[in-house]
Amino acid sequence: MKKIMISMVVLLSGFNPATAQESSSIENKVDSVLIYQKQLMDYQQRMYAEVKYEDPLENKKAGIEFNPVATLLATAEKKSFALSGTYSRFDLDRKAEVAFPFFYMRSDENRLFTLDAHYRKFLGKHQNGFYLSGAMRFAHVEGMKWDYDYDNYYGYDRKVKTNKIGMMFGIGYRYFSKSGFYWGTSLSVGRYFTGNNHIASGFLDGTKYIFDIEILKFGVSF
Repeated sequence: MKKIMISMVVLLSGFNPATAQESSSIENKVDSVLIYQKQLMDYQQRMYAEVKYEDPLENKKAGIEFNPVATLLATAEKKSFALSGTYSRFDLDRKAEVAFPFFYMRSDENRLFTLDAHYRKFLGKHQNGFYLSGAMRFAHVEGMKWDYDYDNYYGYDRKVKTNKIGMMFGIGYRYFSKSGFYWGTSLSVGRYFTGNNHIASGFLDGTKYIFDIEILKFGVSF
């Protein structure tokens, strides 16, 4: 690098390389430029090192959030009630989140209660942004049992209750503010491995599949 800079200065100035004194002077100037450049780079690195990431969850251990969108959609029909929320722990793994979402809904004939245990691993260096998740779900479902009829259509038999356990995987996004408020969205899919999968409960959880969407869940950390 040093020799290249000397050659460039010689060519630009029209200097005759035979003059040793002037060559030495140019070399000293190049040394000064390289030293100044190194000092400048060292100063920039020190400045970048002093700029630290301010973690909004640094002094937070847990959080509670609710899903108003799911509640409004689930209560669109008359004589129905729904509640959706999540309790999260942030101090168990500072690069992940352990969350326990729950959902309860009832109507005239149907009941549904689900409780999940999610491990959400963030893709970046901090508890913020996109994450991948694995989860287990417990579901209590009440509704009309259906069976396949000989005339090739589904018929309803009687009202039944069942408890189910399943597994799912998903992806989501989290944004945490310094004030303590945060929001997120996620998509999870999976299936149940136990329980009755033939319940016409009005919910997808009456079958063997799990399809869960969280849209704009809002929470507060503490």
